[in-house]
Amino acid sequence: MRALEIYRTTGRTITEQNAVIATGGSAVYSERAMRHFATIGKIVYIHISYEEMEARLGDFAHRGVVMPEGYTLRELYNERAALYEKYAHVTVSGEGGMTRAIERIASVL
Repeated sequence: MRALEIYRTTGRTITEQNAVIATGGSAVYSERAMRHFATIGKIVYIHISYEEMEARLGDFAHRGVVMPEGYTLRELYNERAALYEKYAHVTVSGEGGMTRAIERIASVL
């Protein structure tokens, strides 16, 4: 879980203003980092369905996905979705591609 330690230490040192910070999926596990991100800007959760995530990941074993041993991809999705919802100031749909997601984000910020 080295990735989580990196988020815990580097997440709180990011001080950019008026910038988009695209964290990896594991950042949401660091409460400290997420609280920090909330103080410097808006947290936007781009929600996609489990099926969409599964299709985008493909063979996730080669993607560096942080997942406890024995977890299924569905369990990981459910756990992270709950955390994203907890921390997000705004939730938009990511279905329909990146351009649509960007349009949705722009319309709510």
